[in-house]
Amino acid sequence: DNNTAITRGGAFANRSTGATVDLTDSFIRGNTARNEHGGGFYNNGTVEMANTVISGNTTPDLDGGVITNLNAPVNPTSTAPNTVQRDGYGAGFYNSGGTVAVTGGTINANQSSGNGAGFTNNGGTVTANGTMIDGNSILRDPDLLNSSNYNRSGAGFSNDSDGRVDLISVTLTNNVLPTDSDGNTRGVGGGFYNNGAFVNISGSTLISGHRAEDGAGFYSDTAGSVVTITGTDATKVQITNNTARVRGGAFRSTGNTTVNLAHTDITGNKAETQRGGAIYADGARIVGSNVRINNNHAGSLARNGDEQGGGLWLDGFARLELTDSEIKGNRTEVNGGGFYAQDSVVVLTNTTVSDNLAFNSGGGGMVTGVGRIELVDSSITSNISRDHGGGIYATNDVV
Repeated sequence: DNNTAITRGGAFANRSTGATVDLTDSFIRGNTARNEHGGGFYNNGTVEMANTVISGNTTPDLDGGVITNLNAPVNPTSTAPNTVQRDGYGAGFYNSGGTVAVTGGTINANQSSGNGAGFTNNGGTVTANGTMIDGNSILRDPDLLNSSNYNRSGAGFSNDSDGRVDLISVTLTNNVLPTDSDGNTRGVGGGFYNNGAFVNISGSTLISGHRAEDGAGFYSDTAGSVVTITGTDATKVQITNNTARVRGGAFRSTGNTTVNLAHTDITGNKAETQRGGAIYADGARIVGSNVRINNNHAGSLARNGDEQGGGLWLDGFARLELTDSEIKGNRTEVNGGGFYAQDSVVVLTNTTVSDNLAFNSGGGGMVTGVGRIELVDSSITSNISRDHGGGIYATNDVV
């Protein structure tokens, strides 16, 4: 406890790729990596942890400089006061190309200045089974956050550079992104951020209680990124009660990425000011079976006109394929209570779209542009719009 490193690994730095560290019933608490990564632990080798608590560690990036000109280019090697130097990633744990197995235990209350407050996986492999990742936070100067160039992401964890993360019956809850000087949440992926990498989620995993600018539960981007979420009929993965200030209450997936869903409940999520109460997919492919996208909400009573897709928003030639699923009880303050597909494809097989509400058009769903909807043994029932298309509103020959 309470150790400090000037650069990496406040408590532990396993820098040899051939070295193995085993920790059981241990505590890594209150440690600091002052200027770089891994407030609690920095790893290049192999780590196995059982019933270990990683808590209250920090990566404050104390040599980061002071911003005096937010429009100035960032120069990581300069000492001039108008630059940001390094960011401190992975306050709890930073894995750089190594292999990490975590069984049980808790990763909580860690604070970073960069991505991945709970942990960062950079090109390595991390497996967590029955672990709680809760209440980790990214801290940034509010004035920096008024410029999107300084946003940081993945409060629970960040996964980069072809890394692989497997979460089995993990509790991922209440991780916190920073706010700017106007009180607006900044950054994406409150639960986790996946950047050109692979995340597999299974068992009774819960993703809940996060807030982000976009993709509150998680955010996946960069071509080739894949998130696979697989529950069972008896034990479903739950993505619930997450809030995006702008887009994608449960998650946002963008730019030739894929999200695979099976036996997953996506419920009670919200996008406050724009689109995709549960899911925002721009250019992504979403494939699901036995998925429930229920009781999500896009918009607020302010109704600025952007609140579309209570359950899902798709654009940029995205593709949604759902089988044996339901889109139910979602609502939007403008168009597309269940879903809104712009220049995208929706294929529903043995799927129910019901009890959704749009305060303008497309109670069940809305399809525009060069979008297309295909219904196979599916039902569109008991949806409501206050204008056009109580069930489906299509602006072109798309059905």
